[in-house]
Amino acid sequence: MVHHIHPVALVGNFAAWKAIDIDMFVRLYKPAHSVDFGWYSKENSPKSKLPPLSKKSEENLRALLHWINELYLSCHRDSKIEYIAYMLATARVEAYDFQAGAFFGPISEIISYETAEHQYGCGPTAAAPDRARNFGNTAIGDGHKYRGRGLVQITWKINYERFSKITGVDLVANPDAALDWKNATSIMIEGMLTGAFTGKKLADFMFINNFDYKNARKIINGIDKNIILAEYAEKFAIILRRCI
Repeated sequence: MVHHIHPVALVGNFAAWKAIDIDMFVRLYKPAHSVDFGWYSKENSPKSKLPPLSKKSEENLRALLHWINELYLSCHRDSKIEYIAYMLATARVEAYDFQAGAFFGPISEIISYETAEHQYGCGPTAAAPDRARNFGNTAIGDGHKYRGRGLVQITWKINYERFSKITGVDLVANPDAALDWKNATSIMIEGMLTGAFTGKKLADFMFINNFDYKNARKIINGIDKNIILAEYAEKFAIILRRCI
Protein backbone atom coordinates (compact mmCIF):
# COMPACT_ATOMS: atom_id res chain seq x y z
CA MET A 1 0.00 0.00 0.00
CA VAL A 2 1.42 3.39 -1.01
CA HIS A 3 0.96 6.30 1.35
CA HIS A 4 0.97 9.77 -0.14
CA ILE A 5 2.21 12.68 1.92
CA HIS A 6 0.64 16.01 1.15
CA PRO A 7 3.29 18.66 0.33
CA VAL A 8 1.92 20.98 3.00
CA ALA A 9 2.37 18.28 5.63
CA LEU A 10 5.92 17.73 4.43
CA VAL A 11 6.67 21.40 4.82
CA GLY A 12 5.14 21.30 8.28
CA ASN A 13 7.36 18.40 9.32
CA PHE A 14 10.67 19.58 7.90
CA ALA A 15 10.55 23.33 7.42
CA ALA A 16 8.65 24.62 10.43
CA TRP A 17 11.31 27.01 11.62
CA LYS A 18 11.18 30.23 13.52
CA ALA A 19 12.19 33.45 11.84
CA ILE A 20 13.00 36.95 12.97
CA ASP A 21 10.18 39.36 12.22
CA ILE A 22 12.40 41.85 10.41
CA ASP A 23 9.91 44.72 10.34
CA MET A 24 9.30 44.42 14.07
CA PHE A 25 12.99 44.14 14.85
CA VAL A 26 13.81 47.30 12.90
CA ARG A 27 10.87 49.12 14.48
CA LEU A 28 12.17 48.29 17.97
CA TYR A 29 15.83 48.90 17.19
CA LYS A 30 15.58 52.26 15.42
CA PRO A 31 14.66 54.38 18.48
CA ALA A 32 17.37 52.64 20.53
CA HIS A 33 20.17 53.04 17.98
CA SER A 34 21.27 56.58 18.80
CA VAL A 35 21.30 56.72 22.60
CA ASP A 36 20.58 53.33 24.17
CA PHE A 37 23.10 51.56 21.95
CA GLY A 38 25.13 54.61 21.00
CA TRP A 39 28.81 54.24 20.23
CA TYR A 40 32.09 53.87 22.11
CA SER A 41 35.06 55.39 20.30
CA LYS A 42 37.39 53.51 22.65
CA GLU A 43 36.96 50.73 25.18
CA ASN A 44 37.07 53.00 28.21
CA SER A 45 35.48 56.07 26.66
CA PRO A 46 31.99 57.26 27.58
CA LYS A 47 29.17 56.29 25.26
CA SER A 48 28.44 58.92 22.63
CA LYS A 49 25.14 59.69 20.96
CA LEU A 50 24.75 58.72 17.31
CA PRO A 51 22.66 60.32 14.58
CA PRO A 52 19.41 58.49 13.80
CA LEU A 53 19.76 55.17 11.99
CA SER A 54 20.54 56.03 8.38
CA LYS A 55 18.72 54.63 5.36
CA LYS A 56 21.83 52.66 4.38
CA SER A 57 22.23 51.24 7.89
CA GLU A 58 18.60 50.16 7.92
CA GLU A 59 18.98 48.50 4.53
CA ASN A 60 22.07 46.70 5.83
CA LEU A 61 20.28 45.59 9.00
CA ARG A 62 17.35 44.22 7.03
CA ALA A 63 19.70 42.32 4.72
CA LEU A 64 21.66 40.92 7.66
CA LEU A 65 18.51 39.73 9.42
CA HIS A 66 17.28 38.16 6.18
CA TRP A 67 20.45 36.14 5.78
CA ILE A 68 20.47 35.12 9.44
CA ASN A 69 16.95 33.81 8.89
CA GLU A 70 18.05 31.95 5.76
CA LEU A 71 21.43 30.62 6.86
CA TYR A 72 20.94 30.08 10.59
CA LEU A 73 17.34 29.90 11.75
CA SER A 74 16.18 27.85 8.77
CA CYS A 75 19.04 25.37 9.13
CA HIS A 76 19.49 24.94 12.88
CA ARG A 77 16.56 23.63 14.91
CA ASP A 78 18.50 24.22 18.13
CA SER A 79 19.02 27.89 17.26
CA LYS A 80 19.49 30.24 20.19
CA ILE A 81 18.57 33.88 20.60
CA GLU A 82 21.81 34.47 22.50
CA TYR A 83 23.82 33.33 19.48
CA ILE A 84 22.00 35.67 17.13
CA ALA A 85 22.36 38.53 19.62
CA TYR A 86 26.11 38.02 19.72
CA MET A 87 26.31 37.85 15.93
CA LEU A 88 24.46 41.16 15.65
CA ALA A 89 26.64 42.80 18.29
CA THR A 90 29.76 41.60 16.51
CA ALA A 91 28.57 42.88 13.14
CA ARG A 92 27.60 46.25 14.65
CA VAL A 93 31.15 46.78 15.90
CA GLU A 94 33.30 44.97 13.33
CA ALA A 95 31.43 46.16 10.24
CA TYR A 96 30.95 49.82 11.08
CA ASP A 97 31.90 51.94 8.07
CA PHE A 98 32.91 55.11 9.87
CA GLN A 99 33.55 57.02 6.65
CA ALA A 100 30.00 56.47 5.42
CA GLY A 101 28.47 56.35 8.90
CA ALA A 102 26.87 53.02 7.99
CA PHE A 103 26.34 50.04 10.28
CA PHE A 104 25.74 46.31 9.77
CA GLY A 105 27.08 45.91 6.22
CA PRO A 106 30.03 43.82 5.00
CA ILE A 107 33.02 46.12 4.55
CA SER A 108 36.63 46.00 3.51
CA GLU A 109 39.13 47.22 6.10
CA ILE A 110 39.77 50.90 5.50
CA ILE A 111 43.54 50.81 5.33
CA SER A 112 46.22 51.91 2.87
CA TYR A 113 48.37 49.45 0.93
CA GLU A 114 51.45 50.57 2.86
CA THR A 115 49.81 50.18 6.26
CA ALA A 116 48.36 46.78 5.37
CA GLU A 117 51.75 45.56 4.21
CA HIS A 118 53.27 46.82 7.45
CA GLN A 119 50.65 45.16 9.65
CA TYR A 120 49.96 41.95 7.73
CA GLY A 121 52.75 41.62 5.18
CA CYS A 122 55.94 39.60 4.94
CA GLY A 123 58.07 42.08 3.01
CA PRO A 124 60.82 44.53 4.02
CA THR A 125 58.36 47.00 5.58
CA ALA A 126 56.50 44.35 7.59
CA ALA A 127 56.27 44.64 11.37
CA ALA A 128 56.13 40.86 11.91
CA PRO A 129 57.03 39.00 8.69
CA ASP A 130 57.40 35.59 10.34
CA ARG A 131 53.95 35.88 11.86
CA ALA A 132 52.53 36.89 8.50
CA ARG A 133 54.06 33.85 6.81
CA ASN A 134 52.66 31.59 9.53
CA PHE A 135 49.22 32.92 8.62
CA GLY A 136 49.74 32.27 4.93
CA ASN A 137 50.84 35.71 3.75
CA THR A 138 53.97 34.61 1.90
CA ALA A 139 54.11 37.02 -1.05
CA ILE A 140 54.57 40.75 -1.32
CA GLY A 141 51.10 42.27 -1.52
CA ASP A 142 49.39 39.55 0.52
CA GLY A 143 49.06 41.89 3.48
CA HIS A 144 46.79 44.19 1.54
CA LYS A 145 45.14 41.46 -0.54
CA TYR A 146 44.08 39.53 2.55
CA ARG A 147 43.21 42.46 4.82
CA GLY A 148 40.02 42.43 6.86
CA ARG A 149 36.73 41.95 5.06
CA GLY A 150 33.12 41.03 5.69
CA LEU A 151 31.03 41.25 8.83
CA VAL A 152 33.78 39.96 11.12
CA GLN A 153 36.82 41.24 9.22
CA ILE A 154 38.51 37.95 8.33
CA THR A 155 42.22 38.59 7.83
CA TRP A 156 45.22 36.57 6.58
CA LYS A 157 45.37 34.21 3.62
CA ILE A 158 45.02 31.15 5.85
CA ASN A 159 41.56 32.33 6.87
CA TYR A 160 40.52 33.06 3.30
CA GLU A 161 41.57 29.49 2.49
CA ARG A 162 39.65 28.11 5.46
CA PHE A 163 36.45 29.93 4.62
CA SER A 164 36.75 29.06 0.94
CA LYS A 165 36.15 25.47 2.03
CA ILE A 166 33.27 26.45 4.29
CA THR A 167 31.46 28.66 1.78
CA GLY A 168 32.38 26.77 -1.39
CA VAL A 169 33.58 30.08 -2.88
CA ASP A 170 37.21 30.68 -3.90
CA LEU A 171 37.97 33.57 -1.56
CA VAL A 172 41.71 33.18 -2.11
CA ALA A 173 41.45 34.04 -5.80
CA ASN A 174 38.73 36.62 -5.16
CA PRO A 175 38.97 38.01 -1.61
CA ASP A 176 36.29 40.61 -2.33
CA ALA A 177 33.77 37.76 -2.57
CA ALA A 178 33.85 37.89 1.24
CA LEU A 179 31.88 41.14 0.88
CA ASP A 180 28.93 39.38 -0.76
CA TRP A 181 26.01 39.29 1.69
CA LYS A 182 25.48 35.54 1.59
CA ASN A 183 29.18 34.78 1.88
CA ALA A 184 29.80 37.35 4.62
CA THR A 185 26.91 36.08 6.73
CA SER A 186 27.87 32.45 6.17
CA ILE A 187 31.44 33.21 7.28
CA MET A 188 30.18 34.88 10.45
CA ILE A 189 27.66 32.17 11.31
CA GLU A 190 29.78 29.13 10.54
CA GLY A 191 32.91 30.64 12.03
CA MET A 192 31.15 31.40 15.30
CA LEU A 193 29.34 28.07 15.44
CA THR A 194 32.35 25.88 14.62
CA GLY A 195 35.21 27.83 16.19
CA ALA A 196 36.90 28.42 12.84
CA PHE A 197 38.16 31.87 13.84
CA THR A 198 40.11 31.17 17.03
CA GLY A 199 39.10 27.68 18.12
CA LYS A 200 36.43 29.09 20.45
CA LYS A 201 32.76 28.71 19.47
CA LEU A 202 29.41 30.02 20.67
CA ALA A 203 28.50 26.78 22.44
CA ASP A 204 31.58 27.18 24.67
CA PHE A 205 29.90 30.15 26.33
CA MET A 206 26.34 28.83 26.60
CA PHE A 207 25.41 27.60 30.06
CA ILE A 208 22.14 26.31 31.51
CA ASN A 209 20.80 29.64 32.68
CA ASN A 210 22.85 32.20 30.81
CA PHE A 211 25.23 33.04 27.98
CA ASP A 212 28.65 34.46 28.84
CA TYR A 213 28.55 37.49 26.57
CA LYS A 214 31.66 38.99 28.13
CA ASN A 215 34.00 36.11 27.36
CA ALA A 216 32.37 35.20 24.04
CA ARG A 217 34.60 37.82 22.43
CA LYS A 218 37.29 35.12 22.45
CA ILE A 219 35.45 33.59 19.48
CA ILE A 220 36.76 36.45 17.34
CA ASN A 221 39.53 38.42 18.99
CA GLY A 222 40.62 37.74 22.56
CA ILE A 223 39.04 40.21 24.97
CA ASP A 224 39.26 43.28 22.72
CA LYS A 225 36.08 45.38 23.20
CA ASN A 226 34.49 42.50 25.10
CA ILE A 227 32.55 44.73 27.52
CA ILE A 228 31.13 46.78 24.65
CA LEU A 229 30.14 43.66 22.72
CA ALA A 230 28.49 42.18 25.80
CA GLU A 231 26.38 45.29 26.36
CA TYR A 232 25.20 45.37 22.75
CA ALA A 233 24.46 41.64 22.69
CA GLU A 234 22.33 41.83 25.83
CA LYS A 235 20.32 44.67 24.28
CA PHE A 236 19.89 42.77 21.02
CA ALA A 237 18.69 39.70 22.93
CA ILE A 238 15.91 41.75 24.53
CA ILE A 239 14.73 42.92 21.11
CA LEU A 240 15.01 39.46 19.57
CA ARG A 241 12.80 37.89 22.24
CA ARG A 242 9.99 40.11 20.98
CA CYS A 243 10.61 39.31 17.32
CA ILE A 244 11.00 35.53 17.07
